[in-house]
Amino acid sequence: MRLCAIVPAIFLLLASDTQADSDDALRASIRAGKAPARVVEAKKVGYCREGTDYCDQYVDRLIVLRNEKRIAFMRDLRRWKTRPIRLVEHAPDGAAELPEIDWNPGGYEVFRAGKRWGTCLWFSHEGLGKSGHFQRWGTIVLVPWKGNEPGPVAHRFVGYWPSCNDLVEGEKEGEIALPTIEIANNDPQHLSLIWNQCTLRGCTRVKDFRTITGSSDSGSGALRIQGE
Repeated sequence: MRLCAIVPAIFLLLASDTQADSDDALRASIRAGKAPARVVEAKKVGYCREGTDYCDQYVDRLIVLRNEKRIAFMRDLRRWKTRPIRLVEHAPDGAAELPEIDWNPGGYEVFRAGKRWGTCLWFSHEGLGKSGHFQRWGTIVLVPWKGNEPGPVAHRFVGYWPSCNDLVEGEKEGEIALPTIEIANNDPQHLSLIWNQCTLRGCTRVKDFRTITGSSDSGSGALRIQGE
């Protein structure tokens, strides 16, 4: 199953004049030389609470509460015992706020070096986020686990055609890295490649030295990434 919505082909031209014509090729080019994390699609169940209009999504021991716009760890589904998970938003440079997500995610179990690391959730955006070139943008939420259950904090990132399949193993123990192509300085013509390096303790953001040109709102969505 693909992790992203169906999108037009991405045309990527590297400094070496190697051309790729799919989002998979884009992913391979960005992650070249890095060890991919293992992601496994998690079971997802829609759950409507009796006597209410609330219908939520249960994904990988997480409950995504659409009406309340939050995520929690489901301790006991039968008794509806939950533990809140704080959502930290990592906004691109110059962004005043992030798009509203649709709270209906795809979910994936994440493994690093053969061990369970956490959960990755993929969301599309509400409103304009479901039309035209705006569909190219999406949200990834990473939930590092503490022991055998989700930790207390989740981290949100917005990127250009993002996917849980983008995850790679970080250089540090217990670290997972997510590359995101982001709008810089609130200018759709100015894009940056950012490495979001996350552990249970938190996330750091490091800008990739490679240069990205092209327009995120063009008809083709064509990008050019240059650098060694």
